[in-house]
Amino acid sequence: MRLFHWLTAGRSDERHGLQYLQQVAFEIKPTGVAPAAGDVGEEARAFLPRLDEARKRAARFRQNWMADAERQFAAQGFAGLAGTAFKDPVDEVLPGWFSLAVVFDYDKMDSSYGIQAFHAFFSRVDPAEFRASAVVHFGDLIQFDAYCALLVRTKSAASLAYVARQFGPDFDAPGLLPAPIRFLHAHKRDGHLIARIFSLPISAQLRPPSVASAESSGVGWMIEEAVKNTPWKNI
Repeated sequence: MRLFHWLTAGRSDERHGLQYLQQVAFEIKPTGVAPAAGDVGEEARAFLPRLDEARKRAARFRQNWMADAERQFAAQGFAGLAGTAFKDPVDEVLPGWFSLAVVFDYDKMDSSYGIQAFHAFFSRVDPAEFRASAVVHFGDLIQFDAYCALLVRTKSAASLAYVARQFGPDFDAPGLLPAPIRFLHAHKRDGHLIARIFSLPISAQLRPPSVASAESSGVGWMIEEAVKNTPWKNI
């Protein structure tokens, strides 16, 4: 009986977590963008078509870039090599993982805005509360002039809802977009979807309370700086 209550409580937490994400975040889909289900003001309504157009342009940009790379390789006698040379794990569909992106305006941050965004995450997200293993991505949102995003990918919608609450309207870090347009999320049908569309190249694995590994080369020093004076540690 105790196990049954534990299992049903866990499912309830996940259901409520997903509902919260749907309330506060635009949902990025393979073929479009859905608005948040909560109270949608004028700012969010105006941002929705911009976001959807950026999603379309970003997807075309990635396809064209790969096609150009393939033509260049073929011209040098290495046809078919581009897909191998530039293969990225996020190119594969990843079922079973939810993702949440927190969006910043880097024109309102300092020159080390990547460290600032990571530090905001490690400062606000308590590893004792965020117990799920996860991967965190970061990069500029291509097709936007000055936006970047920190994206968290995990199998737990409840954990991502906790992150969203920590970055809610009461938190005002440098560069954070206004709360109505601050979050993007994608359903667990494809945990790679947002990172793939918007080409977020920097990533690291989280095993609370540690950053277990930086998956991208040259990222370790950023993490080392970002975790200073936070409950997290870099290993």
